[in-house]
Amino acid sequence: MLREISVKGLFGRFNYRVRLKDGGVTVLTGPNGFGKSTLFSLIAAVANRDRKALFSMPAREFSLSFDGGEQFVFEKTDGGFNVDGEAVDPGENATEAEERAAALVGAIKRAGGDGYISAALGGEEKIREYAAKLRGLPAVVGKAYNAGGKEKEKAELLVSLLSDKLTFKTPIIGSGGLEFIDESGEKTAFALLSAGEIRLTEFYADLLFGTPDGALLLIDEPEISMHIAWQFTLADDVEEICRALGGARAIIATHSPQILGGHRDLQVDLGEQYGE
Repeated sequence: MLREISVKGLFGRFNYRVRLKDGGVTVLTGPNGFGKSTLFSLIAAVANRDRKALFSMPAREFSLSFDGGEQFVFEKTDGGFNVDGEAVDPGENATEAEERAAALVGAIKRAGGDGYISAALGGEEKIREYAAKLRGLPAVVGKAYNAGGKEKEKAELLVSLLSDKLTFKTPIIGSGGLEFIDESGEKTAFALLSAGEIRLTEFYADLLFGTPDGALLLIDEPEISMHIAWQFTLADDVEEICRALGGARAIIATHSPQILGGHRDLQVDLGEQYGE
Protein backbone atom coordinates (compact mmCIF):
# COMPACT_ATOMS: atom_id res chain seq x y z
CA MET A 1 0.00 0.00 0.00
CA LEU A 2 1.29 3.46 -0.92
CA ARG A 3 2.70 5.22 2.12
CA GLU A 4 4.75 8.21 0.95
CA ILE A 5 5.19 10.40 -2.14
CA SER A 6 8.38 12.38 -2.62
CA VAL A 7 9.40 14.81 -5.33
CA LYS A 8 12.53 16.90 -5.81
CA GLY A 9 12.99 19.89 -8.06
CA LEU A 10 9.34 20.13 -9.09
CA PHE A 11 9.10 23.07 -11.52
CA GLY A 12 12.72 23.70 -10.57
CA ARG A 13 11.53 24.98 -7.21
CA PHE A 14 9.67 22.56 -4.91
CA ASN A 15 10.77 19.60 -2.81
CA TYR A 16 7.94 17.72 -1.11
CA ARG A 17 7.39 14.69 1.07
CA VAL A 18 3.76 13.65 1.42
CA ARG A 19 3.17 10.89 3.94
CA LEU A 20 -0.31 9.45 3.58
CA LYS A 21 -2.48 9.46 6.66
CA ASP A 22 -3.83 6.39 8.39
CA GLY A 23 -7.58 5.94 8.10
CA GLY A 24 -7.98 6.28 4.35
CA VAL A 25 -8.05 10.03 3.57
CA THR A 26 -5.21 12.54 3.10
CA VAL A 27 -5.94 16.18 2.23
CA LEU A 28 -3.36 18.15 0.23
CA THR A 29 -3.58 21.92 0.49
CA GLY A 30 -1.48 24.68 -1.03
CA PRO A 31 -1.64 27.72 -3.32
CA ASN A 32 -2.32 27.49 -7.04
CA GLY A 33 0.71 26.39 -9.02
CA PHE A 34 2.35 24.44 -6.19
CA GLY A 35 2.01 21.08 -7.94
CA LYS A 36 -0.93 19.28 -6.30
CA SER A 37 -2.44 18.16 -9.60
CA THR A 38 1.01 17.36 -11.00
CA LEU A 39 1.63 14.94 -8.14
CA PHE A 40 -1.60 13.17 -9.11
CA SER A 41 -0.45 12.98 -12.74
CA LEU A 42 2.88 11.45 -11.72
CA ILE A 43 1.20 8.83 -9.53
CA ALA A 44 -1.09 8.00 -12.46
CA ALA A 45 1.93 7.75 -14.79
CA VAL A 46 3.51 5.14 -12.51
CA ALA A 47 0.25 3.19 -12.19
CA ASN A 48 -0.27 3.26 -15.97
CA ARG A 49 3.37 2.49 -16.80
CA ASP A 50 3.40 5.72 -18.78
CA ARG A 51 7.13 6.15 -19.27
CA LYS A 52 6.61 9.04 -21.71
CA ALA A 53 4.87 11.07 -18.99
CA LEU A 54 7.61 10.25 -16.50
CA PHE A 55 10.36 11.18 -18.98
CA SER A 56 8.75 14.59 -19.45
CA MET A 57 7.95 15.16 -15.77
CA PRO A 58 8.66 18.72 -14.56
CA ALA A 59 10.82 17.43 -11.71
CA ARG A 60 14.29 16.08 -11.12
CA GLU A 61 13.19 13.07 -9.08
CA PHE A 62 9.94 11.38 -8.11
CA SER A 63 9.66 8.46 -5.70
CA LEU A 64 6.98 6.30 -4.14
CA SER A 65 7.37 4.36 -0.89
CA PHE A 66 5.11 1.52 0.20
CA ASP A 67 4.24 -0.37 3.36
CA GLY A 68 6.87 -3.04 3.89
CA GLY A 69 9.73 -0.74 2.95
CA GLU A 70 9.72 -0.96 -0.86
CA GLN A 71 10.65 2.26 -2.65
CA PHE A 72 10.88 3.15 -6.33
CA VAL A 73 12.79 6.18 -7.63
CA PHE A 74 12.26 7.79 -11.03
CA GLU A 75 15.10 10.20 -11.79
CA LYS A 76 16.13 12.47 -14.62
CA THR A 77 19.83 12.41 -15.43
CA ASP A 78 22.00 14.34 -17.87
CA GLY A 79 20.54 13.25 -21.17
CA GLY A 80 18.70 10.25 -19.76
CA PHE A 81 16.36 8.73 -17.21
CA ASN A 82 16.85 6.18 -14.43
CA VAL A 83 14.38 3.87 -12.72
CA ASP A 84 15.81 2.68 -9.43
CA GLY A 85 19.29 3.51 -10.65
CA GLU A 86 18.90 1.65 -13.95
CA ALA A 87 19.13 3.70 -17.15
CA VAL A 88 16.05 3.21 -19.35
CA ASP A 89 15.00 4.29 -22.82
CA PRO A 90 11.52 5.61 -23.75
CA GLY A 91 11.04 2.89 -26.35
CA GLU A 92 11.94 -0.04 -24.11
CA ASN A 93 9.47 -2.29 -22.33
CA ALA A 94 8.75 -1.56 -18.67
CA THR A 95 11.46 -2.76 -16.31
CA GLU A 96 10.79 -5.15 -13.46
CA ALA A 97 10.91 -2.19 -11.06
CA GLU A 98 8.31 -0.27 -13.10
CA GLU A 99 6.02 -3.29 -13.21
CA ARG A 100 6.37 -3.81 -9.47
CA ALA A 101 5.70 -0.12 -8.69
CA ALA A 102 2.60 -0.13 -10.90
CA ALA A 103 1.31 -3.29 -9.23
CA LEU A 104 1.81 -1.81 -5.76
CA VAL A 105 0.03 1.45 -6.64
CA GLY A 106 -2.80 -0.68 -8.04
CA ALA A 107 -5.96 0.69 -9.58
CA ILE A 108 -6.43 4.44 -9.47
CA LYS A 109 -9.49 6.63 -9.89
CA ARG A 110 -9.16 10.30 -10.78
CA ALA A 111 -12.14 12.43 -9.82
CA GLY A 112 -13.13 15.97 -8.94
CA GLY A 113 -12.77 19.19 -10.85
CA ASP A 114 -15.39 20.49 -13.25
CA GLY A 115 -16.59 17.68 -15.51
CA TYR A 116 -18.08 20.02 -18.10
CA ILE A 117 -14.89 22.06 -18.47
CA SER A 118 -12.85 18.88 -18.87
CA ALA A 119 -15.31 17.61 -21.47
CA ALA A 120 -15.36 20.94 -23.31
CA LEU A 121 -11.58 20.91 -23.60
CA GLY A 122 -11.89 17.49 -25.21
CA GLY A 123 -14.23 18.74 -27.94
CA GLU A 124 -17.84 18.14 -28.95
CA GLU A 125 -17.67 14.36 -28.73
CA LYS A 126 -16.50 14.54 -25.11
CA ILE A 127 -19.29 16.99 -24.30
CA ARG A 128 -21.86 14.57 -25.75
CA GLU A 129 -20.34 11.70 -23.74
CA TYR A 130 -20.48 13.76 -20.56
CA ALA A 131 -24.10 14.77 -21.17
CA ALA A 132 -25.10 11.16 -21.83
CA LYS A 133 -23.37 10.06 -18.65
CA LEU A 134 -25.32 12.63 -16.63
CA ARG A 135 -28.64 11.68 -18.22
CA GLY A 136 -28.01 8.02 -17.46
CA LEU A 137 -26.91 8.50 -13.86
CA PRO A 138 -30.31 7.92 -12.17
CA ALA A 139 -30.72 4.63 -14.05
CA VAL A 140 -27.20 3.51 -13.09
CA VAL A 141 -28.05 3.99 -9.41
CA GLY A 142 -31.34 2.12 -9.83
CA LYS A 143 -29.61 -0.78 -11.57
CA ALA A 144 -27.07 -1.01 -8.75
CA TYR A 145 -29.86 -1.02 -6.15
CA ASN A 146 -31.73 -3.79 -7.96
CA ALA A 147 -28.57 -5.87 -8.25
CA GLY A 148 -28.62 -6.37 -4.48
CA GLY A 149 -25.67 -7.16 -2.26
CA LYS A 150 -22.80 -4.70 -2.16
CA GLU A 151 -24.09 -2.69 -5.12
CA LYS A 152 -27.38 -2.12 -3.31
CA GLU A 153 -25.47 -1.00 -0.22
CA LYS A 154 -23.57 1.56 -2.30
CA ALA A 155 -26.83 2.88 -3.77
CA GLU A 156 -28.26 3.20 -0.26
CA LEU A 157 -25.10 5.00 0.89
CA LEU A 158 -25.46 7.50 -1.97
CA VAL A 159 -29.07 8.21 -0.97
CA SER A 160 -27.99 8.64 2.66
CA LEU A 161 -25.18 11.06 1.80
CA LEU A 162 -27.46 13.14 -0.41
CA SER A 163 -30.29 13.13 2.15
CA ASP A 164 -27.99 14.82 4.65
CA LYS A 165 -27.33 17.71 2.28
CA LEU A 166 -30.21 18.43 -0.09
CA THR A 167 -32.74 21.03 0.99
CA PHE A 168 -36.43 20.83 -0.01
CA LYS A 169 -35.82 17.57 -1.90
CA THR A 170 -35.68 13.95 -0.75
CA PRO A 171 -33.65 11.43 -2.77
CA ILE A 172 -35.16 7.95 -3.11
CA ILE A 173 -34.75 4.84 -5.24
CA GLY A 174 -37.90 4.60 -7.35
CA SER A 175 -39.07 3.04 -10.59
CA GLY A 176 -36.84 5.43 -12.55
CA GLY A 177 -33.79 4.73 -10.44
CA LEU A 178 -32.51 7.63 -8.36
CA GLU A 179 -35.38 10.09 -7.97
CA PHE A 180 -35.90 13.36 -6.11
CA ILE A 181 -39.18 14.21 -4.37
CA ASP A 182 -40.03 17.81 -3.53
CA GLU A 183 -41.99 19.05 -0.49
CA SER A 184 -45.31 18.62 -2.29
CA GLY A 185 -44.55 14.97 -3.03
CA GLU A 186 -43.88 15.57 -6.72
CA LYS A 187 -40.85 14.26 -8.58
CA THR A 188 -38.17 16.76 -9.59
CA ALA A 189 -36.31 15.74 -12.73
CA PHE A 190 -32.57 15.25 -12.21
CA ALA A 191 -31.89 17.84 -14.93
CA LEU A 192 -33.88 20.44 -12.93
CA LEU A 193 -31.78 20.19 -9.79
CA SER A 194 -29.44 23.08 -9.07
CA ALA A 195 -25.95 22.97 -10.59
CA GLY A 196 -24.51 22.26 -7.15
CA GLU A 197 -26.97 19.44 -6.46
CA ILE A 198 -26.21 17.82 -9.82
CA ARG A 199 -22.48 18.23 -9.22
CA LEU A 200 -22.68 16.65 -5.75
CA THR A 201 -24.78 13.72 -6.99
CA GLU A 202 -22.48 13.12 -9.95
CA PHE A 203 -19.36 13.30 -7.77
CA TYR A 204 -20.49 10.79 -5.14
CA ALA A 205 -22.09 8.45 -7.71
CA ASP A 206 -18.93 8.46 -9.82
CA LEU A 207 -16.83 7.49 -6.79
CA LEU A 208 -19.21 4.76 -5.68
CA PHE A 209 -20.03 3.18 -9.04
CA GLY A 210 -16.96 4.05 -11.11
CA THR A 211 -14.19 2.87 -8.80
CA PRO A 212 -12.71 -0.63 -8.38
CA ASP A 213 -12.57 -1.95 -4.83
CA GLY A 214 -9.36 -1.04 -3.03
CA ALA A 215 -8.39 1.63 -5.56
CA LEU A 216 -6.45 4.80 -4.84
CA LEU A 217 -8.74 7.83 -5.32
CA LEU A 218 -7.02 10.97 -6.59
CA ILE A 219 -9.62 13.69 -6.03
CA ASP A 220 -8.79 17.14 -7.42
CA GLU A 221 -10.66 20.25 -6.22
CA PRO A 222 -13.96 18.57 -5.30
CA GLU A 223 -15.21 21.80 -3.72
CA ILE A 224 -16.33 23.26 -7.07
CA SER A 225 -20.04 24.24 -6.84
CA MET A 226 -20.25 22.97 -3.24
CA HIS A 227 -21.67 25.05 -0.41
CA ILE A 228 -19.32 25.46 2.55
CA ALA A 229 -21.58 23.27 4.71
CA TRP A 230 -21.19 20.44 2.17
CA GLN A 231 -17.44 20.97 2.04
CA PHE A 232 -17.21 20.68 5.81
CA THR A 233 -18.39 17.05 5.77
CA LEU A 234 -16.69 15.99 2.54
CA ALA A 235 -13.67 14.29 4.14
CA ASP A 236 -15.99 12.22 6.34
CA ASP A 237 -18.12 11.34 3.33
CA VAL A 238 -15.10 10.26 1.27
CA GLU A 239 -13.84 8.16 4.16
CA GLU A 240 -17.22 6.41 4.31
CA ILE A 241 -17.12 5.86 0.54
CA CYS A 242 -13.62 4.39 0.86
CA ARG A 243 -14.93 1.84 3.36
CA ALA A 244 -17.73 0.94 0.94
CA LEU A 245 -15.08 0.41 -1.74
CA GLY A 246 -13.30 -2.35 0.12
CA GLY A 247 -10.76 -0.24 1.96
CA ALA A 248 -9.94 2.21 -0.84
CA ARG A 249 -7.75 5.20 0.03
CA ALA A 250 -8.10 8.80 -1.10
CA ILE A 251 -5.88 11.82 -1.59
CA ILE A 252 -7.86 15.06 -1.91
CA ALA A 253 -6.20 18.16 -3.38
CA THR A 254 -8.03 21.34 -2.48
CA HIS A 255 -7.87 25.10 -2.05
CA SER A 256 -10.65 24.98 0.53
CA PRO A 257 -9.61 24.40 4.15
CA GLN A 258 -13.29 23.79 4.96
CA ILE A 259 -12.91 20.31 3.48
CA LEU A 260 -10.81 19.36 6.49
CA GLY A 261 -13.86 19.87 8.68
CA GLY A 262 -12.65 19.11 12.18
CA HIS A 263 -9.85 16.85 10.93
CA ARG A 264 -6.74 19.02 10.75
CA ASP A 265 -4.73 15.84 11.27
CA LEU A 266 -5.59 14.83 7.68
CA GLN A 267 -3.81 17.84 6.17
CA VAL A 268 -0.51 17.92 4.31
CA ASP A 269 0.17 21.57 3.43
CA LEU A 270 2.52 21.96 0.45
CA GLY A 271 2.70 25.70 1.02
CA GLU A 272 3.99 25.08 4.53
CA GLN A 273 6.64 22.67 3.23
CA TYR A 274 7.82 25.37 0.83
CA GLY A 275 7.72 27.98 3.56
CA GLU A 276 4.73 30.00 2.31
